[in-house]
Amino acid sequence: MGAKVSIPHSVLHSARKRSSRTISKHASPTEYEQTLTDHSGDSRVSSTTVDLSLLCFNAHQKTASDRMTCNHFALKALFEGNVMPVIKQHIDFSSTSTAVLDIGCGSGSWVMDMATEYPSTQFIGIDQLPLFPHDIRPANVTFKQADVLTGLP
Repeated sequence: MGAKVSIPHSVLHSARKRSSRTISKHASPTEYEQTLTDHSGDSRVSSTTVDLSLLCFNAHQKTASDRMTCNHFALKALFEGNVMPVIKQHIDFSSTSTAVLDIGCGSGSWVMDMATEYPSTQFIGIDQLPLFPHDIRPANVTFKQADVLTGLP
């Protein structure tokens, strides 16, 4: 299950004024909890637990790879790029002598996106699980399946 946050009802319902019961049902009761909340107008403070994965991810995404790719593009949009400007000040991504290692690359979406953006730089992605692309990838990308806790390959 994804990360959860507790949101006060006053925040959840400030935009829409309701006084009744709200039942939130998710895709599967075994996958997500069902939340039943009473909004009877009393002055007590209450909150609802919201599964943060529901805020970003489509319910039809079935695989971890899909979720990782969605997460990559959400973070890229949030930070307005693949690399924060302060990092770009210290690394010349246009140099052919630059190499980038992504440990725990998952689906490899960040590595692939960066390799397309910076074709002169070599990108290496390492992960325990082979979720990354095996056949189609830019020429400046290498993926390795390995456990870095036992050493680099």
